[in-house]
Amino acid sequence: MNTLPVFLQPNSKHRSTAKLNEAMESYRPLLATWLIELILSLGWYKKNSARRHSSIMEDNGFSAVTGICAEMTHDDKKGATFIINGETIKLTDTACARILKSHLGKFQKQPLPPTSR
Repeated sequence: MNTLPVFLQPNSKHRSTAKLNEAMESYRPLLATWLIELILSLGWYKKNSARRHSSIMEDNGFSAVTGICAEMTHDDKKGATFIINGETIKLTDTACARILKSHLGKFQKQPLPPTSR
């Protein structure tokens, strides 16, 4: 017998999950704008050390909010590259900032849902 509440039970769907996803979807442009602006202002997109093997853009949560899907690859001839939404780019701070700013501009142009009072 499982005594945990439904929302804490593994592999169970809470009834409000669909409603939460639907509500969040309408605010995705606002959330994505905030997240990208935060990443740009704090420099989280920069390669700060040779030991760091991942990027903020490879994070699943980042991808879920922004829709930017990134995967790092390493080639002996080309060095480290990123595949971002199907486009291969050389992994540099400038290239990452350019992609983030491009997506930021797209999100800033999207309308927000009307507020309900």
